[in-house]
Amino acid sequence: MEDNVATREAIGESLTGLGYRVFSAATGAEALALFDAQGQGIDLVLSDLVMPEMGGLELFRRLRPRPLAPKLLIMTGHAPEGSTYSELCQAGIPWLLKPFTMADLTVKLRAVLDRQPSAGDTRGTQG
Repeated sequence: MEDNVATREAIGESLTGLGYRVFSAATGAEALALFDAQGQGIDLVLSDLVMPEMGGLELFRRLRPRPLAPKLLIMTGHAPEGSTYSELCQAGIPWLLKPFTMADLTVKLRAVLDRQPSAGDTRGTQG
């Protein structure tokens, strides 16, 4: 989920070129609708932390109670601080600081996808 069209398209095209199946959303509402339509086929959600209306953490909160909740990887322009940092760490949600290279993204993405969940943790690791 990324509200910047150019960034969303560039990431989507790059990941598709690497063999990932990509669904793109500009808003949290679009992301939730995609998950409802494709739910069991979505293993990971890549989301910007700060978005209009619903950011990455709110999206996580809404997806977490669903069956087969996807893993989450957060993109952010600023290092998380305070309660945001605490929530990301507590939930085991990793993040990637912008700007990043596609190599950085693919390494982090692969690490999150390959991580085996521990008891009660289905979403990944911290930063």
